[in-house]
Parts: sequence; structure tokens; C-alpha cells
Amino acid sequence: MTDESSPALAVRDLAVEYATDRGALMAVNGVSFSVAKGEILGLVGESGCGKTTTAMALLRLVQHPGRIVAGEALIDGGQNIVALDEKQLRSVRWRRIALVPQGALNSLNPVMRVKDQLGDVIQTHEDRRIGGRELRERIEHLFMLVGLPSRVYRLYPHELSGGMKQRVCIAMAIALDPPLVIADEPTSALDVIVQRVVAQTLLSVKQRLGMSLLLIGHDMGLMAQMADRVAVMYAGEIVEIGPTSAVLGNPRHPYTQTLIASVPTMRTRGLPRMGSDESAPDLASRPRGCAFQARCSSVMDVCRSVAPELRAVGENQRAACHLYPDGVA
Repeated sequence: MTDESSPALAVRDLAVEYATDRGALMAVNGVSFSVAKGEILGLVGESGCGKTTTAMALLRLVQHPGRIVAGEALIDGGQNIVALDEKQLRSVRWRRIALVPQGALNSLNPVMRVKDQLGDVIQTHEDRRIGGRELRERIEHLFMLVGLPSRVYRLYPHELSGGMKQRVCIAMAIALDPPLVIADEPTSALDVIVQRVVAQTLLSVKQRLGMSLLLIGHDMGLMAQMADRVAVMYAGEIVEIGPTSAVLGNPRHPYTQTLIASVPTMRTRGLPRMGSDESAPDLASRPRGCAFQARCSSVMDVCRSVAPELRAVGENQRAACHLYPDGVA
């Protein structure tokens, strides 16, 4: 169940660039989307498309030589994350927006017990000092929510399996009950069975706490199972967005079509070709017009000179493609 009246997150014209020896590289180029209250929005695309950079920008964690150069990100119609100072950011992170990072192995401190890492998050961001007994009860309640046994309380990260580490990261993200959580490829580097457990954990936590979730990844099967809507990203831009059933069942953008066709099945062999150029565009010298033109089998002259805008191509579905000049297809 989602609430469209006031989105949990509204991103408008977000742009992030990196300084390189060849000039500015626009990793996120005018991205706009919203996440409704109680919604799971999937942000998908191939490696290097700007998904994780978008997540880091929303948390103000973009590192030098990167920087946010434009746009805003409003939480619940109020605070603009992009404009906050460091003191204000401390009151927002973990409390109002939190992250389940990619690769739990590198996200947990190897020399700290799990209880101390969770306790540090809670104690640092609470307005009051929490006693030892209350703190332990809160941590064990978090373990219950993410399906971890109480014995994990005293263990070190190296004593946990990959799936248990990821569930510890989920517990840390929800420790202060934020209304919005960003999960950056939460099932990557896990085997199929553990992926399912982690995905079910995220769904269970989302339903019990009523939070919104921005789910980042490239696994279209995971998106089909979890996301209410899907936004497809290519070369730092949103090229298609809409309800999951519409985007996956009737993809309009040629890149979305190729992305879905590349999902292996028992009947398919190999990957579909994208066109004359199989490589992603050079973001330091972005071509005029559509960024997908060199890889698109439906390219037209207009694609080489005019950048397409997101247009309505169905009920609640939009695509940035010149194949639909009048919008609705």
C-alpha cells in the first residue's frame, strides 16, 4: 500500500559530476523521481549507469573528486538533503534516511563485535543516553526483526555468514526506524538461496515498519518480486519509469527491452545484441542527442541531435525515446 499524497522522497534534476584529467564527467545527469510512502521503487541498470552514485548523492556521501552540482532531494516534502549543512545531516542520516550498503563484508568493522556496532549507531544518534539493559533489548529486538539469533550479539563479523552480515546491515539501517531506506544491491555477492533470504528479510521489515524502500540493483528478477515501480537508468539518466508490471511486461525504451531480454532463461542462449556499438557511452564526451544511440537498433536521425525527454507512453509509464513523439503509444 502506497501513499501518493506526499512522497517519502522527491528527487528533482539531480546532477553529480566527477573531475577527471579529461574534464568533467557527468555521472548523474538531471535525474528526477519520487518514492511514495510505503512504496518500493527499484532503480535498475547496468554497472556504471549511475545507480550507486545517485544513492551516495541522496546520502551526501559522494567523495572527492565527485560533487553534486544541481538538483534537490526532499524528504517527506520538507528538508532538502542537498542543501543541509553537516550538523543538519547528522540529524537526518539514520533517523530519516538510512543505507543498506553494497557488500556487507566491507561495511562492518572487523574488530568490533556486532553489538558494539549496532550500539554505536543507536547511541550516537539518539537524543538521550540509553542504559545497557535497554540497549541490549533494542538490539535483540532488531535481531528478531531481521531473523538473526540472539547469539549474534557477541560475535565478530568474521564469525558470521555472508547472509547474516547483510542482515546485520539491515538491522543497522532500521535501528532508528527511518521512514526511508536505500538498499544498494543488497543481494550482490550472495548465493541464490541466501539472496532469497535477504530479499524476504527486507520485505518483512518494510511491511512491519511501514517504511519506503529505494532498491538499487541490476537483477530484474529481484525487481519483479519486490518493487512496486521500476526506474531504468542509462548513462546517468532515467530512460523509463513506471509500475513494475508495465515496465517488465511491456518495456518501451529499447534499452529496457534489451535489459529484460538479457535475463537468462532455460530456453535462451547468449545475450541479445544492442546494435553497432556494444560499449557504454563515454560520459566524459557525451554524444549529442540520445545517449543510447550507438547501441540502439532503432536509431533515427533525430536521435543523433535531440535528447529525448521522458514522455507518457502508457498509464503511469514514461519513457525517454523518440519512438514515441506523441507520448502515448
